[in-house]
Amino acid sequence: MNKALLALLMQLLNRKCIGGKHKPEKEIITAKIRWLSNTEKREFDKEYRQMVNDGIIMKMMKRTGKGDEWHISLNPSKLKEIYGMIGTETGERQ
Repeated sequence: MNKALLALLMQLLNRKCIGGKHKPEKEIITAKIRWLSNTEKREFDKEYRQMVNDGIIMKMMKRTGKGDEWHISLNPSKLKEIYGMIGTETGERQ
């Protein structure tokens, strides 16, 4: 798993963005991929799209005061799977 994607999942978990609580996608992703090379950005984008397609990350259009923006949150029914991915990436025992 890409290190930026792992950091994104950790940030969403730490901020408790699960289910109904969400954050703007552009704000979080730009902070995580700012220092990556072009090949790492492409890898991140591919893995991120796969997580959205698998339903691990929920992506929805929300109306804000600035207009319409994409917001993301974690799928509450996939939390066990998310914790498993984070645990294996950080080297924790299960």
